[in-house]
Amino acid sequence: VGGDVVGGDDSGGSASSPDGIVNVSSWRLAGMPRIMGDFRRAARSSAPIRPPLPAPERLSLPDGMDKLEAGEIPSLESLLDPLLRHRGRPILGMEGRTIEGVVRSALRRARTEGDEADGEECDADILRGGESHALKRLRDFIEGGHAATADRSLADVSQNNSSRLSAYLAMGNISPRTIHMAAASG
Repeated sequence: VGGDVVGGDDSGGSASSPDGIVNVSSWRLAGMPRIMGDFRRAARSSAPIRPPLPAPERLSLPDGMDKLEAGEIPSLESLLDPLLRHRGRPILGMEGRTIEGVVRSALRRARTEGDEADGEECDADILRGGESHALKRLRDFIEGGHAATADRSLADVSQNNSSRLSAYLAMGNISPRTIHMAAASG
């Protein structure tokens, strides 16, 4: 704040304070490459990519979770209803009428889609969730030859010119290490 250095001073120090506030002072960036390409080359030359972690042998619930009642899966309407009840008031910077339009559009789309065959993508904009779908998309992209022919410089996301893995990465369905391993071996 106003030039104060949190968790260090201009000569060095820790990257964050004891209370977890991240230090954003300029000294932390000294010596860092200014553009992504330079950063990527430096990172690749100094740190090999580690293999993915193995799947856990078993998962266990936290204490007390086995005593909870499962309950019902809420409908899309019940999840979106609180947004509709706040008409006129902005939510996350969006006006009430904008939110209402988005909610109504989502409900309309959900009603008209129906149930597609499990595991099949019915629309380029609709991705099925989960690790198995992410791995299938990765396999199709690499084994179908799309990874080898996609031109990164075009930023073309049509057809199979993009892996379309970013949503899976964002949701934690697949790891960057898994993608790297598959691309390196494929």
